[in-house]
Amino acid sequence: MSPSNYLGHLLIWIVVVTLSHSLNATEAVVTVLRAPLFKQRSFKSAIVQYLSRGEKLFIHARDIGGHSYQEHYDSLHFDRSTLQGTVLSQIPDDGETLIVDLDRMEDVEGYLDSMIDADQKDGQLYFVQTIDRRGAVAYVAREHIKIIYRDDRENDKPVSSLPRDYTDYRLTEPLPDGYPLHRLEQYRLQILTGGGGQRKVNYNYRSAVAREDFSLRTGLAAHFQKGLEFDQTNRFFFGGMVNIFSGQSDLRLANGNFAQELKLDIGIGPTLSYDLFRRPQFRLTLYGGFSFLFTRAFVLQQLPTGSSEERSFWDLTISPRVGQILQAREILGKLDLVLVGDFAFHLPHSLERGKGAVLTTAWNSGENDQIDYPFGGELTLMFGVQTNY
Repeated sequence: MSPSNYLGHLLIWIVVVTLSHSLNATEAVVTVLRAPLFKQRSFKSAIVQYLSRGEKLFIHARDIGGHSYQEHYDSLHFDRSTLQGTVLSQIPDDGETLIVDLDRMEDVEGYLDSMIDADQKDGQLYFVQTIDRRGAVAYVAREHIKIIYRDDRENDKPVSSLPRDYTDYRLTEPLPDGYPLHRLEQYRLQILTGGGGQRKVNYNYRSAVAREDFSLRTGLAAHFQKGLEFDQTNRFFFGGMVNIFSGQSDLRLANGNFAQELKLDIGIGPTLSYDLFRRPQFRLTLYGGFSFLFTRAFVLQQLPTGSSEERSFWDLTISPRVGQILQAREILGKLDLVLVGDFAFHLPHSLERGKGAVLTTAWNSGENDQIDYPFGGELTLMFGVQTNY
């Protein structure tokens, strides 16, 4: 050890002995995980050192005599109901000021203000004088230590005045999901319900349509996707969608016949989606794909005479689709609420008859005995829940 280092340690030892004996210093022990030593009697002062739980330190006698900690406990112990989840961040011993980080950031200002108010009222009540590792004068908050009285007061005073050690930044086990790195979502499953308007397409009746009434299409859909392994941003998902929707229309023909049509659409096909906009509680996703669409139509005609006949028509076609998904994250526990806007493009196709007509005077014949769909599209709005895993 060099002479200068030896001299420095000797001076520190002399200061400790001086405080302990000449000034009748009192011993104390740290009761929190990390107790900061401040340069001044203020929480806004620079931090010069940290002490760990169980470490002992010497307290200046003038901060003990005439200022019993228990006597002033009520005035010092302000409301700490907002300190749930408080942690003191670890700050290097380079003169930086103390930073308090709460689960609810809006509480920080109020918490600091309450401590600063205590500083201004009586810094000596809230802080006690000690020395740091270099032998310089420093100050520690009374609530961070337990003074060792070595008399009957040991039985009367609590070990700690804090309801919770807000300097303890350690995580308890089991660790939170995704710690320390957020686990990427691998799968998404949506269960949806909704509806939309029908395309005004009907059977090629022999008589003109005098009045028509098309109801909304309603139904259910399920959307399952898996994240793409090559995508490190976790924005691209590939999967499939299956849906089943139905709608009804009532028609009054010019010849007096009444017709009712029930159309059933069942679609299944692949989709590729991309998360365009993401926030912790909100996400906007765009997707595209196509469906193998099976359409079945049941057409009932009733004549003024009371005779009626029901026939079926069907077809299988490919329907491209695009859409967007608005997601409100974890609204129902781990479930997201989702709103989906889906637009399907229908290529020109015709529903062929399943069997011939019995009431031949009510139906067309040949190539006109079918339901012809021109090129068009359908917008469907759906809402539901989504799970991510």
